[in-house]
Amino acid sequence: PRGAPARSRFELHHDGLVHSWSSTVVLLGVVLVPLFVVLDWYTLPRDMFEQFATNRGAITGLIFVQWLFIKVSRPSRWSMVHGYVFTLLVGGVIVWMTVELGGFDSSYYAGLNLVIMTNLLLPWRASHAFLNSMTTLGMYVVANALSFSDQPSRVYSRPWMTMNVSPSRNVSPSPPISPARSFLRIA
Repeated sequence: PRGAPARSRFELHHDGLVHSWSSTVVLLGVVLVPLFVVLDWYTLPRDMFEQFATNRGAITGLIFVQWLFIKVSRPSRWSMVHGYVFTLLVGGVIVWMTVELGGFDSSYYAGLNLVIMTNLLLPWRASHAFLNSMTTLGMYVVANALSFSDQPSRVYSRPWMTMNVSPSRNVSPSPPISPARSFLRIA
């Protein structure tokens, strides 16, 4: 449009980098999401495996379509949206898995660390990396808190493991430690 300031060559170059790396990150998801079905095979109860495999297949299909869209579209200032879409799709299915496997007690939260790490591969502004990471953590906390029913102290410890803070690692019977004190134990 007339009167609109022209975007600098650097901004155009940066849009191209974000677009290109979005393609790489999404393709990484297309490979890794179905590959982790091997983990599901060994860790899930047999009656849950089929549903998890189906959901992994559906998400893989959706992010493959996203990858195709990235490949046929041109870089623009909106290329960063691909990072958010990837997070919502892949992070969303992992959050659903954690809810199905016991909420905050599920070890599947670790997959969200991979979603956050792929988010950090994108050469976008720090504000986008922060917002996308907090979106991942927020989805996990909200979905699992809404489905939460027993052992309320776990709500304080498990989500913080995503940020490299862990509760106490007592393996023998000992007096319980308050959730506030367990926050202070750095992994």
